[in-house]
Amino acid sequence: MVETPPSIVVRLYFAAMLGIFAFAPSYIAFWTLVEVLKAPLSTPVDAVVILAVCIPLSYFLVLLAYRSITWKGRSSDGDLLPPLAMLLFAAFFALVGVAAFVLTLWHREYLKSLLAIAYLAAAIPIARAYWRRLVGT
Repeated sequence: MVETPPSIVVRLYFAAMLGIFAFAPSYIAFWTLVEVLKAPLSTPVDAVVILAVCIPLSYFLVLLAYRSITWKGRSSDGDLLPPLAMLLFAAFFALVGVAAFVLTLWHREYLKSLLAIAYLAAAIPIARAYWRRLVGT
């Protein structure tokens, strides 16, 4: 059964919504990068983590916004993004959990470190599913 795409108004609405979601990490990454470039030798670890999270997240959301405007998936399987891109995003998702765990331990916020472990535990099944799909098992 062939799925008909929604009207252009609905597609533009989805793209605008994803664009708004992409604006927040892009804004954060831009101003963090400005602060890092002002004093590169005194860059805190938090700024590196912020950039490592916000740049891939921005790229992912902008790519989804583009795909929602065109309403075309990949020609090979119809998905919005290739399995490798989804695996990389899941890996970044897991990296956020690891970084949050390390930073909360560093700042001695032990309750928040438990939340970071839960975040990481949510990322692992996502990465495993896309890994299986990528290697074909």
